[in-house]
Amino acid sequence: MLDWLTWPADQLLRIGGVVAGWFFSKDATSFTVVQMMFATLVLAAFVALLVFWQRLVEYCRSLWKTAAAVATTISPCHTRLIELTVIVKMNFRAIGCG
Repeated sequence: MLDWLTWPADQLLRIGGVVAGWFFSKDATSFTVVQMMFATLVLAAFVALLVFWQRLVEYCRSLWKTAAAVATTISPCHTRLIELTVIVKMNFRAIGCG
């Protein structure tokens, strides 16, 4: 009757069991405690992601805008230097040096 309530708990414990299995044997006496600890950490990370989702998206967008602004402000001198570097690399490959 309460399958909808136990399903998320089962998933959390399954994920916690996988992570705990990296560090402990399933036969260890503390495996269940470590499994629940990792399940709690996964739940806390999921809740934190939900709570801070909007700020994370805004932060990533600001990084992308900054990177795009930097990419468009390359001076003609730097552009020529990049072209020359590409030409030199192509010549080295053509003669078998790179």
